[in-house]
Order: sequence, then structure tokens, then C-alpha cells
Amino acid sequence: MTTRGFGDEEARATAHLIADVLDNPRDEAVIDAVRARGHALTARFPAYC
Repeated sequence: MTTRGFGDEEARATAHLIADVLDNPRDEAVIDAVRARGHALTARFPAYC
């Protein structure tokens, strides 16, 4: 997270995404929504190569 430049807000958002999946591990709609939100979040912070 720090390598990508995440700050406090992004760390909290990531924690919420993880919690959403842990709360609903078999709900495909939740998993798909979390995946989309995760992609949107990481798109703002590209990995360094």
C-alpha cells in the first residue's frame, strides 16, 4: 500500500473492502462489487515497475 502511495483514506477503504468480503464470503454480488471498487482504487495508484 505504501509503495503505491496509499494514504489513510485509501487504507481505510481497503480495510472496508476486505471486511465486506469477509462478512459475505459466498455472495457473488458483493465479491463482484468489491472487485470493481478495488480495481477503481488501484487504478488511481499504479504499481511501480
